Amino acid sequence: MLGGCFRRVGCLVVFVVAALAAWMTRDMWWERVTGREVVTEVEWTPVTVEPATDARRRVTALSQPGGAAYATLTPSEVAAMILAESGGRVPASISNVEAAAIGDKLSIRGTVDLSDLRSVEGLGPVRELLTGRQRVTLTGTPVVAAQGQGRFHVDDLKVGQLSIPRPLISRILAQIDRDNSPSGAERPAVTFPLPRYIGDIRVSNGQVTLYKSAS
Repeated sequence: MLGGCFRRVGCLVVFVVAALAAWMTRDMWWERVTGREVVTEVEWTPVTVEPATDARRRVTALSQPGGAAYATLTPSEVAAMILAESGGRVPASISNVEAAAIGDKLSIRGTVDLSDLRSVEGLGPVRELLTGRQRVTLTGTPVVAAQGQGRFHVDDLKVGQLSIPRPLISRILAQIDRDNSPSGAERPAVTFPLPRYIGDIRVSNGQVTLYKSAS
């Protein structure tokens, strides 16, 4: 009798461990089996106007000979760097700015007055959505485009919960970021200066890592 009990307990333990392992690795099989994307909780954090002093110190330390090879920043710290280093091109009316890391992507969202965007050519029915102050979310990948220059490649732009068609993203970015010029051939992006000693940027595990250039 005790043997049967132990066997049942053992089977229960194996079942619990297997279920836990399946849940922890759901990113690998959930979408393939269910046809639905894995929904994970996104942690949004406020973005200040200027990057935090500690973040600047960690990035500046990469310039020191024999110093650290990389600096780890939060999504909000990197978003602050992108916005602050954009040279005032981003509209001053933007408010409630937040950032989050979603997989290997960086998302930045804020409330923007979209009325001025209604004059953008070629928007079609999308123009009717551009009224008053609404939340705009940019999701993409920050990269080092060239020595001393960063680029935030925008893969998705949402007004509220609606994704803007990709061909229109460059046109809208050209109005939000006044230094951008729309181009259907190039990947939509927001450019920003970077220290020349930064060689790579990676987003992973809810953080953004800046790597020192090898040269």
